[in-house]
Amino acid sequence: MTTRPRPAPSTSGLLRPPTLPPRPPLTIHPTAHIADKASLTGTHPITVSASAVIHPFARLASTQGPIDVGEGAVVWERASVGEGKAGDVTITTTTTVLARNSVVESGAVVEVGVELGEGSVVEVGARVGAGCVVGEVSGIRFFVIMCEGREKGTCLMPRAGFQFCKITPLSVVPPRTRLAPYTVVFGDDQRRVNESLRDQPGMKELFERGHARHLETMRKLVKGGTVKWQ
Repeated sequence: MTTRPRPAPSTSGLLRPPTLPPRPPLTIHPTAHIADKASLTGTHPITVSASAVIHPFARLASTQGPIDVGEGAVVWERASVGEGKAGDVTITTTTTVLARNSVVESGAVVEVGVELGEGSVVEVGARVGAGCVVGEVSGIRFFVIMCEGREKGTCLMPRAGFQFCKITPLSVVPPRTRLAPYTVVFGDDQRRVNESLRDQPGMKELFERGHARHLETMRKLVKGGTVKWQ
């Protein structure tokens, strides 16, 4: 009786290791706090400045351009920064900037080329379209200044005045929109000015103190993995 040779085992069903997304050039300040389950991907540089907090499952994607996270800025879980394609709309810059003490809350999206002004908040599930300038001061955008050298991160500060805009939950800001300081966007792209915050200096001080306490609490609660990103 003739024994037939067994066919070679098929390799088509073997699992292949997943392809990891590219890791971007990173500049992270020693006091920044980035969760080990955050996602930082892309090919352009990502800078995270002093005291900034990046929550678990937050996504920073620098595929379309650099991302600068300013001092004390917070990106909550499942928020996305740098999303979208630069070619979809005509924008003046592909650099996405979250200025000092700005906040992107859970599930919110800040698309590529957005400049989010100091103290501005994008609330839960809101979206800021590509190329928006949120909290523009007299037609002058905020700029980047060096603090302690590039190897320790940068500080992102406005050229003048405060920003303090608010994008309320589930609101959508169309691409290339320019919002004046203290603007509140709500409903179907309706807008008003937060006069209390604008006209009462004490309100700004309360915001600064509250945000500082918030940062201190988040650094305790968010499991840090900053060493992973060094």
